[in-house]
Amino acid sequence: MIGYVCLTIPAGHVFLIRYLEPLSPIYAIVSAVVIFAILRLGALLVGGATLLITLLAVLPVAASLYLLVPPPVIDLLAPGSQQSLSLSGPYSAEGGSAFSAALPNLAGSADTTDAPLQSTLRAYEDGRPLGPAHATPAQVRDLGRGRFSHSGSRLVFSTSDNSDPNLNGRRYTATYLVQPSSTQRLAGYALVALILSGLGTVAVRRWRKRRGSPAPPVGLPAWAWPRPLDEAGV
Repeated sequence: MIGYVCLTIPAGHVFLIRYLEPLSPIYAIVSAVVIFAILRLGALLVGGATLLITLLAVLPVAASLYLLVPPPVIDLLAPGSQQSLSLSGPYSAEGGSAFSAALPNLAGSADTTDAPLQSTLRAYEDGRPLGPAHATPAQVRDLGRGRFSHSGSRLVFSTSDNSDPNLNGRRYTATYLVQPSSTQRLAGYALVALILSGLGTVAVRRWRKRRGSPAPPVGLPAWAWPRPLDEAGV
């Protein structure tokens, strides 16, 4: 319970802020209410002091998780899957050595001006990889030799010898990576958070065991300070 409250919730909400911007006011209000309710429940179950100590111990870890662990690392815990497709002709001539094939379902993962290396698509000629990838349409048209560009809803590519893919009798295919969904990414963060929160909870319990159960700090209600197990009748 302590670990869930202290690390999974903060890490999960930090993750959501990163991936679901812009954050709606309703979501922000609901999140704040949920976090407050869970913290209050945690204080009632384990005592305010124990909860506070655990928060102070593991919240820096949650912050580090957000600042130091990039999304690609988390993606290892929720990896995408590689899909393949056959590029069927006839291919449209784009001038020079360039030809294009329609990719209507992959427009969202194509290279853009702001993210010129975003596409994970790889093109193949009779099973042999073409490239370089992420070329500009002008480079594909003027230089060719296997260069290709995944832009918008189409693939602009050239053959390995600048021949016409409609006539050379070769088979052209492509592979691409289906990125993890927001739910899968959140599951990855939650898994890391649960592991770290478990370690943090064990550390706090050992610290409390070594120190015993001293009197409540000044200003802290006695009910909020957990009693030793023997006094609690356990």
